[in-house]
Amino acid sequence: MSTLYRAVFSDDRSDIVVGARGLFQSWLAGKGIKLEVPASGRAEIDNGRAIEVIAAEDGDVEAARLRLDEEASGCRWSTIVTVMASGGEGWVWIDLERVSDEAYGPPPVLAPPGIVRAFLESSTCRAGSTPLRARHRVVDEGGVDELVTELLDPGRAVPIVVASRDSANPPAASARAGALASALVGVANVWALDGVATSALSKELGPDLHVYAGAVRTYFPDVTVPDRYPQRHRFARRELFIPHPRHGAQVVARAIVAKATGQRPPLLFRNRVTLMPGFTRQGRDAEQLLVELVAAEEDRDRLQKDLDWQILETEDAAARVESALNRVKWLERRAVQAGDYVVGLETPAPDIPTAASDCVEALELAKAHLALLEVGDTIEVAAELDQNPKAGTWGRKAWQALRALQSYAEAKATGAFAGNFFLFCMAPLPGSDVIRVRLS
Repeated sequence: MSTLYRAVFSDDRSDIVVGARGLFQSWLAGKGIKLEVPASGRAEIDNGRAIEVIAAEDGDVEAARLRLDEEASGCRWSTIVTVMASGGEGWVWIDLERVSDEAYGPPPVLAPPGIVRAFLESSTCRAGSTPLRARHRVVDEGGVDELVTELLDPGRAVPIVVASRDSANPPAASARAGALASALVGVANVWALDGVATSALSKELGPDLHVYAGAVRTYFPDVTVPDRYPQRHRFARRELFIPHPRHGAQVVARAIVAKATGQRPPLLFRNRVTLMPGFTRQGRDAEQLLVELVAAEEDRDRLQKDLDWQILETEDAAARVESALNRVKWLERRAVQAGDYVVGLETPAPDIPTAASDCVEALELAKAHLALLEVGDTIEVAAELDQNPKAGTWGRKAWQALRALQSYAEAKATGAFAGNFFLFCMAPLPGSDVIRVRLS
């Protein structure tokens, strides 16, 4: 079972349990389910659909869990709404889970349960200190101060996604923001910049954090100006949303929602509700807990292996830098001996860029500069990779690998090399770009 979506937020309504039941009932009716929500227990509907309700009280704590299971096209979808209240404080925790007969099929379209919007539209709901909005907000220059205040709020606990104005298609920013808001409701707030708001925001945030030219940027919590790690606030180019904004919205949203599914339930649930009958781990049994434990141990082992390789790569890179610096010094001394004084002269700009900032840029540079390579339709996949914090590292490696392929193709085309690509990287021609090969 995989958790596709999770939203956790506080809710200001006076009776969260009664309110949640009403919203759940209305949501079911909107899906064509006429069955009355039971006070507790499980009720089978039809076509593999069922409702389950658990409710409990313990002193000043009241909680309920409302669940809808649906079978469709070889998948079981489970929407689980857990609400709890104590001392005038109300919390909502909504998960969307899925199991499938085709575990390795394409990922489903990300569509948060409609009941999430029902909560946000019927009460004041917050994640941290940030009020959550059910839809995107469009602002011109006059609204930038409010956006900046929300961005820099130290109590913010959710991402803020900002779509900048596209001068080639001014209405596009709102369309992109709308598609993003639909995929991110309950998980992030979405803004669209109109008029000269894009320039005004750039002045407030500076060149390391701004968003422009129709692009979309995700600002994670704890933004500061200047920011210590501005690259963690991911940037998605306008081309990702063309021809349809939904495609780009799905790419950006998957990366954000994937992080959101790792958040913990409210402290009230962990300290009190989880001890109440039926609420342990959202009702998961011992077998499911064992499966999750094995998966967590596998993740731990994989992460440790990745860390070990990163350490080796860092050590190897440091050694190669030291070797390159020593060779530069040696070549400079040889040049002086030959009467060519190059020490202190500015290094001329290379014919092609030496680095790419992310995976999409690596592909764009390859199309522009590497004539012997044919780059397929991979921009959307690369853009999804670019939502990861490691996008800068992956982009540099991808560009290095593409340049190495170009050097290899040039050597083969001129007959200067007869072996395969692996041998070319092991023993490259002078001045060629290669992938450093590690034998182990």
